[in-house]
Amino acid sequence: LPMPPEQFGRMAAAPRSAAAAGGGSSGSLAGVKLHRVSTGNNSGSESIYWFCHNGQCRHTWQSLSGGSMLGASEEAGVWRQSGMQVQLQSRSGSEVLTLRPVSERKVEVNGRDYVVGPSGC
Repeated sequence: LPMPPEQFGRMAAAPRSAAAAGGGSSGSLAGVKLHRVSTGNNSGSESIYWFCHNGQCRHTWQSLSGGSMLGASEEAGVWRQSGMQVQLQSRSGSEVLTLRPVSERKVEVNGRDYVVGPSGC
């Protein structure tokens, strides 16, 4: 579920892991959460991808301006990874994510930096 405005952008620090390239030693995103917050000029957005071991995935997105929620969405589906590309399939269609490792705790997804953490699923 989208976070309330007072919790927007807050997350626990991701543990150090070999997951920066997309999770675990095999390079898989299984069990990984990718989190991105962008802020500026009294507005911001947040995007989170959860990649579960069972092939399920979830993506949430929300946008705030002046402390008010402008929009939020949540999409659930399935994911499949081939090298540094991830195919997401949901009711609204399909999406391809291109990954590029940035550091041990960050990965670039389609040109935007995301923090890597455990997905909890």
